[in-house]
Amino acid sequence: MATETKKDLLPTPETKPGCSGKFNPYKEVVIMGVSFMLIYCCYGSVVGLQSTINIKGGLGTTSLMVISIISAVSSLTLVPFIIDFLGAKTALMIGEAGSVLFITANFYARWYTLMPAAVIDGFVDGAIWPGSGMYITWLGTKAFRRFKNRHPDKEITKESFLSRYFGYFYTFMFCGDLLTSGLTTLSLMAFTNQGPPAEMSSNQTQPELETMPVNESDAMEQSMFGDISQCGANECQSNFMSANLTDEDLEMYIPSKNSLYLLCGLGMAFGLTAIAIQFFCLPPAPSRYEQERKAKKALKLEYNGATDRHETKLDDGKEENDEENDDNKVANVRKEMRMLLRHFVSPLNLLVIPFLFYCGLYIGFQLTEYPRAFVSCVNGVEQVGIAYVVLSVSGVSTSVLCSQLIPKIGLRRFLIIVFFVHLTIYLVCRFWVPTVDTKWASYVIAVIIGIGGSSIFNTMPLVTNRFFEDSLAAAFGTQNCFMAFGYAFSTGWSLGVCVYAKIYLLLGFLILAFVCLIGAELLRDRKLKQKKEEEEKNDIA
Repeated sequence: MATETKKDLLPTPETKPGCSGKFNPYKEVVIMGVSFMLIYCCYGSVVGLQSTINIKGGLGTTSLMVISIISAVSSLTLVPFIIDFLGAKTALMIGEAGSVLFITANFYARWYTLMPAAVIDGFVDGAIWPGSGMYITWLGTKAFRRFKNRHPDKEITKESFLSRYFGYFYTFMFCGDLLTSGLTTLSLMAFTNQGPPAEMSSNQTQPELETMPVNESDAMEQSMFGDISQCGANECQSNFMSANLTDEDLEMYIPSKNSLYLLCGLGMAFGLTAIAIQFFCLPPAPSRYEQERKAKKALKLEYNGATDRHETKLDDGKEENDEENDDNKVANVRKEMRMLLRHFVSPLNLLVIPFLFYCGLYIGFQLTEYPRAFVSCVNGVEQVGIAYVVLSVSGVSTSVLCSQLIPKIGLRRFLIIVFFVHLTIYLVCRFWVPTVDTKWASYVIAVIIGIGGSSIFNTMPLVTNRFFEDSLAAAFGTQNCFMAFGYAFSTGWSLGVCVYAKIYLLLGFLILAFVCLIGAELLRDRKLKQKKEEEEKNDIA
């Protein structure tokens, strides 16, 4: 789809444009960015609050773990088939429909409502990131070819072109995250202290107010839930797994029902709007096997000396029959399975996997540990929205910077910067001890976490394009698979491992990921050198 092969040079018809008029990659990436920011950011806000709004019994974190595990398996088995046979746009919309379902289930979050929604969302969620990555790659590749056709003398690489397009795309995404964070703030703070918490049990009455001890500071030091020095790196979610905890104990974490209803209602509305925009306004990116079918037809027409581009006759003057089409479909399925297996066991893929796994671990840390341990525990759940506004502003600024910086310094040098940014994040999170006078530091941490998250999102698709240009569908599926596995591990160990231990584990995986990336770069350079030597020998011969 995104690779330049012989079939790309054939005179195939132009892709049908969407509601933006004449097909233009620059316009389409704007439409894609606007629609995606609506669905991702609403879904991200609900997901980012799971570890706190559904903290009782670990329901929220467990649902995220279920989504991640199923999504990982689906990404490696089902998603490449959906993309290569139905196209990136269709795959993207299927995944987004699952996100809307999960948001809807949070209106009445119980084990028997949220978990089935998580299972369904997990099966289709794996199509979102590969689908969006393939679609932006397709748009960026078309824009690159147009630019080279108009300016053949200008020196510019396809990688630098794609980095700009992914930078534009993720800038829109983080702008939507900023907008939704603002709405989250309003919905949480507008109904502060109005009515009982959302998770109040039906058979439990509101606990009576007890007389505060004389020495309030001593009481705060003795209370597991009141001493904020036990927040941050010292926080342990296992403390909240006890069945004896009351809703009063969890009041810092659970907002009112009205706040949740407003948040979920906005999420549903924005999600359905995003899917409608994509359905009506985005041109369908041709699937892999649709491209191959058109290329074969074009070759046959060229062989027969046909002058009519829309002629569909074959050599013998008969149209292709259904039996031949069925045989082609079976052959394509077998071909896809072989390609997936070859890609998965390739040494280059095995070296990139630790980086993808680490990206999932970090996203899990950003969406579970940060809002719970560094915001809700310190300042209360009502401040999560404000913290995410700060985080989103940081993410937008970083994404804009990425779109300009990566083409200038290259992906290799930028990855070095990413490594030291993430190292700084973990050192700050580990050694900051929250006190009454240093609560403001949780928003400083939001800034650096936003920088880390944005840099990860901007580099993942570029790493995939850099190493696996000839098998993008399988590569993007693998990317989402191991990112989801990393996210599943992050949410899974969140239930039993304290935050400081997770930080040390994340530091270890960070180092392992970048050591393996260095190995992948060396292997890629060796393959490119061998390919160049073979081409030179063929030219001499």
